[in-house]
Amino acid sequence: MGKFILLFFTLCLFIAPVFSEEVILTKDGKALLDVVVSEKATEKTKKNAEEFVAYLNKITQANFVITTENTDKGMLVGTIQDFPSLPYAKMFDTKDPFRRDEYIIKSHKDALFIVGATEIGVQHGIWDFLYRIGYRQFFPTLTWEVIPEIKSLKVNLDVYGKPSFFGRNIGKGHLFWGQNKNTWNDWMKKNRMQCGFFVPSGHAYQAIISTYKNVFTQHPEYLGLVGGERKSSKFCISNPGLQELIKEYAIKYFEKNTDADGLSMEPSDGGNWCECEECKKIGSITDRAVFLSNITARAIREKYPSRFVGMLAYHYHAPYPSIKVEPNVIVNITTHQRKGGHTLDELIDGWKEQGAMVGISDAFCTYIWDYAVPGRPRVSDITYLTENLPSFYQKGIRLISGWTSDTWGPAGLGNYMLSRFLWDVNETKKVDALFNDFLEKCFGDAKEPMEKFYRLIYKIDEKDKRPLFSEDLIGRMYRYLDQALAKTKEPAIRNRIYDLILYTGYAERYLKYAQAKSTEKQQNFEEMMKYIYRMKNTQMIDLVAAYVTLQDMAKDVTLPETARWNVPEGKNPWKVKDPFTEEEILAILKNGIANNSLFPIEPVSFSEKLTPVRGLENIVVRDKTLVGDEGVQSGAPQTIYTWIEKAPAKIKLQVTGGLISFYRDYGNVRIYLYSSKSPEIPVAQDTSVPPDGKPYEITLETPHTGLHWFKITSGKDRAKVKIIEPDLPWTFESGIKGRTFSPGTMWSMYFYVPKGTKVVAGYSDGGAGKILDGNGREVFSFAGLPRYTYFKVDVPERQDGRLWMFSGCNGRKILLNVPPYLSPSAEKLLLPEEVVNEVGGKK
Repeated sequence: MGKFILLFFTLCLFIAPVFSEEVILTKDGKALLDVVVSEKATEKTKKNAEEFVAYLNKITQANFVITTENTDKGMLVGTIQDFPSLPYAKMFDTKDPFRRDEYIIKSHKDALFIVGATEIGVQHGIWDFLYRIGYRQFFPTLTWEVIPEIKSLKVNLDVYGKPSFFGRNIGKGHLFWGQNKNTWNDWMKKNRMQCGFFVPSGHAYQAIISTYKNVFTQHPEYLGLVGGERKSSKFCISNPGLQELIKEYAIKYFEKNTDADGLSMEPSDGGNWCECEECKKIGSITDRAVFLSNITARAIREKYPSRFVGMLAYHYHAPYPSIKVEPNVIVNITTHQRKGGHTLDELIDGWKEQGAMVGISDAFCTYIWDYAVPGRPRVSDITYLTENLPSFYQKGIRLISGWTSDTWGPAGLGNYMLSRFLWDVNETKKVDALFNDFLEKCFGDAKEPMEKFYRLIYKIDEKDKRPLFSEDLIGRMYRYLDQALAKTKEPAIRNRIYDLILYTGYAERYLKYAQAKSTEKQQNFEEMMKYIYRMKNTQMIDLVAAYVTLQDMAKDVTLPETARWNVPEGKNPWKVKDPFTEEEILAILKNGIANNSLFPIEPVSFSEKLTPVRGLENIVVRDKTLVGDEGVQSGAPQTIYTWIEKAPAKIKLQVTGGLISFYRDYGNVRIYLYSSKSPEIPVAQDTSVPPDGKPYEITLETPHTGLHWFKITSGKDRAKVKIIEPDLPWTFESGIKGRTFSPGTMWSMYFYVPKGTKVVAGYSDGGAGKILDGNGREVFSFAGLPRYTYFKVDVPERQDGRLWMFSGCNGRKILLNVPPYLSPSAEKLLLPEEVVNEVGGKK
């Protein structure tokens, strides 16, 4: 063995130059090098090497073998500890827990090195090498695996692999972790999403209570005091006995879990924090959560100096604390459900200032929120990833956690892109190349219609719009898939398209269920649930999340006890295990095209260069009962446009926050004023209005003339904003570009129908109301119109070139082919520059 090491040392000094060289691995299907693994390699490294060889053999049709024998050439696969004579040890720091993922891939004339700092680094190096020669595992199932054919393989590589985010701890399926665990872990491995460093931050208090059930029974004073009783799932953190118990728990945890990097001290979900006086003395809810994490962190640091405590900045304890945070406490700030009213940037800065190591926890896809509807999962908006991940990285964030979903129809491309961006944040600048690679490798000759399909349900870049869920959308999805099938006979490609046909079939059935009247809802629900189960092997939607969520939350339907999720196949009449046949899939496609017609009117683009219009007051019916709503309540962010004739100017607003009392702890109303002369940086802002349900008057000043707009946010709460000056314009946008008018109450607004318009077209996501023409006559009613539906209204004679009105509406109403701008009165409406001349020109 000593002779082997000496020979290896001499060999490696010779074959490890500064620069890489080309190495030929196979020629005409014959392997020219063996794969060399150290005899002292770990079992995990040996298994990774075996899988590496298996894939090399599939790709090249060669017969690579693994050897531990002396050789003067070969492919060395292992850790730097496996090959200590290699001159790369200084590139790694094996004691640094944040650098375990690192590896090198380097080629020389007769050798190839895939060497990692640790065994996880070796694993990453293997899959990076296979990626570089064309292998892909885009989605978890075999259908979405791409294995290239390269009988003569040569490479010239000099790679130092190091992730941008050393924490890439993304879970699968919020609340539903078990289903398809093997395929998920396989996908994570092949896309370098498994991490060498992991500190949990999930809810932990309830697990501690369960672990020490007898202790808490004997000491109820350890539980939080709520309403005079010790019954909370929170702790009485001020209790010294409880503090000692937590220390004991932490020490025993690491004695049992010797390889663990950390433990969670995240509170149980919800409220019911201890109301005792001693806990109140500790400080805010956040201070209390940090206080206990700090106690834990100090206790483990004495015995386990390299271990960490994890927690979230979430819900009641999202605001940053007033006390310092121990250096071995990691705080993952959630992008959702945060009380206190702070922006994400404020929280990052605030927690960092108190000493925390800060990460981000995001919800990339959550069935209970998005129902796997096309375009709804957060991760389907690729621009969200390309904007936020580089921003997090620039702020020093190196830990990204949270969850996505086993929902590869509407979220798969986003999940794949996420894996690329988390490893190398610079790939956020290469979306076009990544998307093109996905299309070419997955769909070959069917690339063109499949690009249209994916751009329809994903926002790949700023050219794409978030889709409007509707029969039209389903119809277009089916038609693009039909066009794709017509372009290829390749079985592998057709199978991927079949998966997406089945996903589209799910979306169609969910739409039918959502739109159904009460008499039809039960039948549509049953059909959808049975369909979901039969398509389970595709993993196009998260089966367990969908089934359990729908069975527990679906309204106006009945679920037989024998059809519940916990009833197995054979006893559950809704669980038919037979997958869809090719014949059935083609029938779904054919019927889907026939049953989902396309809306005949294409959207018309209008500019955002808005201006006041002279003469609008002359083309509106003078009926005092037809008054628009100036102050509209909204829980969603609002954008409101106005116009300033003379500068400097003071704009007075009446603002009411906290219109939903339950959400009054989500912070003050935030109002930012922008100008067309300062579109990126606000010229004024106000965050003084509290969420108490009372109206306040505020004043914002601008040094500019021309177009201005307010951006208004109120957390989860609802706010109402009215302009006090009677002469200033007050205009909302309600189009398909993203700034959709989304009020939370009944509303009425005017809009302009240009001259020559024959039909007014739009989209409604539900709700009541009607449309009045320029004479105040009802020309359309939303009563009885299904949710998620396009609508069109014929323009009566002489009613073009007039102001029409949405009257007594609720829900979103989007305008498609007329200027998508709404206002409570003619005098307050701004319109795009290109249409103002036909009305009477600028004021």
